[in-house]
Amino acid sequence: MPTDDPSSFKPGRDPDMDLDSNDPASDYVRRYVATTKRYGDRLDCIDIRPSTASGDKRSVEVRNTATCTTPLPAGQTPGSVRDVFVVDVPGDRMSLADPSKGDPLQKWPDGSDPEGPAAPKVREINDTTKWKSPLNDAIRSQLLVPLRVQAYGRGTYPAITLAGWYGVVRPGASPDTLRPLATALCAGNSGLPLGLFTALDRSKMLRIRCSKDGPSARWDTL
Repeated sequence: MPTDDPSSFKPGRDPDMDLDSNDPASDYVRRYVATTKRYGDRLDCIDIRPSTASGDKRSVEVRNTATCTTPLPAGQTPGSVRDVFVVDVPGDRMSLADPSKGDPLQKWPDGSDPEGPAAPKVREINDTTKWKSPLNDAIRSQLLVPLRVQAYGRGTYPAITLAGWYGVVRPGASPDTLRPLATALCAGNSGLPLGLFTALDRSKMLRIRCSKDGPSARWDTL
């Protein structure tokens, strides 16, 4: 039976980063290096390795790809190690295994230190007509109207509030039905994941994931 209880449309928790459950530590590093542009605008020549145990944390090695033809920084060669990150996913912290090697860690997009807590306030854009992003264009190309953008996950995970679901984009729509939408939004967000809400119901989120195996979409109840 439908309910008119307003509390049923409110989230029980804030959106998380939607990390890859198969290897969240490696995905955590990927989000960081992609959004901080630690290795430049593209990651074509970067190989983020699967994580390994490092005490109660996880170690993630990042190497130059062996076949990279793009000029590398001085002292770097194809296949060489760029960084080794030590990641505490549950604690939302990250450091370098050897801070004396390589560049120091930059701040996350929300301005927080990787070794400290996230920024206390989620960054927002409330006037999407001034939102200059290929993702804005990609969303509108699907005949969806963005009302607000909030950046969760240290500023790396955009959660977009829409005016409503339209066309095939409706709660319960199958992954196959949503795949064209996921493809367009992944391209607009540089291959990084995102989430969609509607203005009336923030308890239900459409999660878009982007990977080398292809984009996907799923519904998540918060």
